[in-house]
Amino acid sequence: MKYYFKFDKNGYYTEPIIADYNEENPMPDDVTDIPLPQPNFKPKFDKKKNIWVETGSPPQPSIEVLQNQLKSAENEYFDKYIKPDLIYESFGFGFGDEQMQMDLYDVNIKNKISKLNLSLDDESFANEKEELKQKMIALRERLFDLILKKSLNKQ
Repeated sequence: MKYYFKFDKNGYYTEPIIADYNEENPMPDDVTDIPLPQPNFKPKFDKKKNIWVETGSPPQPSIEVLQNQLKSAENEYFDKYIKPDLIYESFGFGFGDEQMQMDLYDVNIKNKISKLNLSLDDESFANEKEELKQKMIALRERLFDLILKKSLNKQ
């Protein structure tokens, strides 16, 4: 028994098949053993070239999905980078005493890291923070574009 892939008269994938084709039981013309490309959105089998061709594109996320992704990234950013500042401010170290605040912040982060047996230098920490910022910016842009497209379609 082996996996095969069935396609319709236009070559578009329809379903997987588990079968045992041989000389006595030949493979039908609308079935192939060529694996589907990954990822695939709308694969079409080209019989002449004996390959799958991707004819689709990834689905666009909904506004709700983008909002949830953005909220998750914002929460992560808040927990990692903003919340410690607010905690240190509550100890009496205002934003005017930035060096004291940063020293306490660095000690707190390094303590957490050492408990996890990880090593993270200052550059890696800054890079991680910047990557998260860029992720939030990209999510905001995608969300704005999607909302704008949706509002233009209503007009």
